[in-house]
Amino acid sequence: MKRLPLPALLALVSICFAQPVHAVDGLSGGKVVAPVAEALGEGEVELEGGYEFFRASKFIDATGTARPLGGRLSEQALALRATFGAAENFELGAAFSIFHSEDATALPAVTDTGMSDLGLGAQYVFGFSDQLAAGLRGGVSLPTSSSMSAFGGHGGVVLSASFADVWTADLDFEAGGTTAGRTETGNARWFLAWNAALGYSPLESLELTLEWNALHEHAPGGPTAHVHMVTPGCIWSVNESVALTTGVSFVLPVLSRNTDQAMTFVSTVAFVQ
Repeated sequence: MKRLPLPALLALVSICFAQPVHAVDGLSGGKVVAPVAEALGEGEVELEGGYEFFRASKFIDATGTARPLGGRLSEQALALRATFGAAENFELGAAFSIFHSEDATALPAVTDTGMSDLGLGAQYVFGFSDQLAAGLRGGVSLPTSSSMSAFGGHGGVVLSASFADVWTADLDFEAGGTTAGRTETGNARWFLAWNAALGYSPLESLELTLEWNALHEHAPGGPTAHVHMVTPGCIWSVNESVALTTGVSFVLPVLSRNTDQAMTFVSTVAFVQ
C-alpha cells in the first residue's frame, strides 16, 4: 500500500500560521506534513480520516521573544480526505474538516465550532526512475460559511527519492495566496512554504520520519510570519490497504517570528481501494 497520511488539517489556518498549505487540496501526502511525489493508480480511490489537536500558550514576537498569551489557544479537528486516481500518474482530491476551537486569552473564553473551507486539488507525477520522481501540485480552497468567506489557491513542486532500500527523502516548495474576507484576519494573504523530510524503515511495514517544515506568510499592512517546525512521526502499513500515521509538530522559537509557539498532534488512518 502507498503510505499516504493526511497533512495537518485545514481548520487550523484561522489561528495558526503553521498550516501546511498543501493540506487544502485533499491530495495524497507522504510523511506527516511533507507531501510525496506519488499518485494513486488509475481508478484507485483513497479515503482518509484524521484527528488533530493544536495548543499554544505563548506568542513569538518580531524579536523572537516568546511572550505568554495570558491564556491558552486550543483547537481540535476531525477531517476527511478523498483522492481519486483519474489517470496514470494523475490524481484529483478533496478535503474538509470539522473543528472546535477555544480562545482562553479572552475573558470570558471564546469558543467556536464549524466546518473548514472545502479544498480541491490535482497532482501530476513524473517518474524519472525507480528511485527519483517529481510531482506538480495545485489546489484551491472554497468557502463553506460566511465567517470564513475567502478564496485561496496554491501550486508547487515535490521531489522524492529513495535509496538503500530503507531510506526516503522528500523536498517540496509551494506558493499561493488567500483573498480578503476571513473575519479572523480581514486581509488577503500570500505565502511561501517548503518541507524537507527523511524517512527510515527498520521494518517493511514501519517508517520512522523526521521533517523540517517552514512557512512564510504576509498580509498587506501587517507583519510577516515566519514559522519553522520540527515534526517527528511514524507510519505503519497494517496491510496492503490500510495505513496508520501519527506525528507531533513543534514550532521552533529561535527561528520563528510573529506566530504562536504551538504544539500540534496529528493521527490518521487511510484506506485504499
